[in-house]
Amino acid sequence: MANPSVVQAGDNGASLVTSGSSCSPLGRGGTAGVNTTIGNSVVLFIYCSPGHPVTSVVSGIGTFSYIGSIATLGIQNPFGTGTTDVEIWGCPSVTGAAKTVTVSTTGANNYIASAYEIANASSLSYAGSNSASSGTNASLVFTGLTVGSLCLGLTNNGAVVSTAPPGWTSYNGSGGQFTYGNGLDTAYITAASSIETATWTMPSQNWYTIGVVALVAAPSFAPSQPPRSFTAVSRAANWMKRETGLWSPESGLRPRLA
Repeated sequence: MANPSVVQAGDNGASLVTSGSSCSPLGRGGTAGVNTTIGNSVVLFIYCSPGHPVTSVVSGIGTFSYIGSIATLGIQNPFGTGTTDVEIWGCPSVTGAAKTVTVSTTGANNYIASAYEIANASSLSYAGSNSASSGTNASLVFTGLTVGSLCLGLTNNGAVVSTAPPGWTSYNGSGGQFTYGNGLDTAYITAASSIETATWTMPSQNWYTIGVVALVAAPSFAPSQPPRSFTAVSRAANWMKRETGLWSPESGLRPRLA
């Protein structure tokens, strides 16, 4: 089976979205994007108002479940300084051709969303998070990987445009941020070993990272066919039947006519 690969990626655009309202996170810069393909997977990054986590994600794409989150003090965000809450929700198996999601949060606050559609993923797994109050390298280490799996990470560094991790494919190209701004970037790589590290560079600044892994499917093998059963007949027995003119169904020989 092929390795997991990105089909499309996007963000909801330059405006905050009201809790309970739908958006199109698969279209770049808030464009509509294209409908998902049944059987693929979708990873959804949701950037929430401080202290108002996500309560549900509803979509014609399929069933979304919570994967992981990080809440970090001191990171600047669109909703004011304080606790920033980024959550990862995932739909491991798309059941409908659609392109919008409706996110609801506690307190009916606003949100920003970014999504990746991924083909050939067997499942989605939380990869952990990292944060620091200062430094020029925002990093996230992915461990315990199966070669061929897809690592997908997000960074936020508070309105500072980051440089993409070397060797990784950045949503913003060589560096940049979501349409909304705020130093948000995502990047992905196909695992070549059991450990992969994403490192975004920037001026010294507080930052955090969070990630998810789209797992490669285990190889499947068709069961070997059992050996055919047969009755062994010795050469000597066949010679005797041929010479005497005897015949039986087991021998497979015709009787010799006188």
